[in-house]
Amino acid sequence: MQIEAEDEESFDSKDIDVSHTSAICLSKLALILQDKIVTPITSFSIEKLKDLNATWKDKYCALIALAAVLKNYENHDNICTAL
Repeated sequence: MQIEAEDEESFDSKDIDVSHTSAICLSKLALILQDKIVTPITSFSIEKLKDLNATWKDKYCALIALAAVLKNYENHDNICTAL
């Protein structure tokens, strides 16, 4: 497991919003916590994506969260059990 430091000189706060920052945070947490974060995030995401009464913002949040944790999830054999 390796977490790379971002290049602070090339960072521009105008290019990033709250959802992007949150996705980065979840992605880094997934690197560290692995199974401990994937199961709760996938449960939350699947519930929101299946909910017919959820707003587009709820579904967007769920999809971004799911993508963020699965992006760096190293234990690919357990993805099906997490879902």
